[in-house]
Amino acid sequence: MSRDWVFCAAVIAMCAVGCAGPQSQKAVAVDGAPAADVTGHWSGFVGRGGFSADIFFDLKQDGAKVTGKSTVSGFGDSSGDLTGTVSGNVFTYILPGNRCCGELIVKGDQMSGRGISGYAVQLQRAK
Repeated sequence: MSRDWVFCAAVIAMCAVGCAGPQSQKAVAVDGAPAADVTGHWSGFVGRGGFSADIFFDLKQDGAKVTGKSTVSGFGDSSGDLTGTVSGNVFTYILPGNRCCGELIVKGDQMSGRGISGYAVQLQRAK
């Protein structure tokens, strides 16, 4: 009986450690102060293969929350108000109605990454 109890306690301890690890790491990334500031006017392109379009963001950041407007030339459904967050140096955004979204890495006055459609996005902040 004692051996069964020790085995059961060991299994519970392993599960507790396994569950605590990833959650703790995620909480640090989300709860940490943003390392990047995306406030400003951004311009660049979105595309892949033979397709490319101009893209413009006008963003305002308040803490980790971001609001603004997106304009993609020739694609009205990818243009409009956007909301997003900054966690560390990662800017994640979405347009209303889940029409488009993306995750971009911010390095100073440049952002790059991919939209949900897999299209590459590259932007530079206007000075």
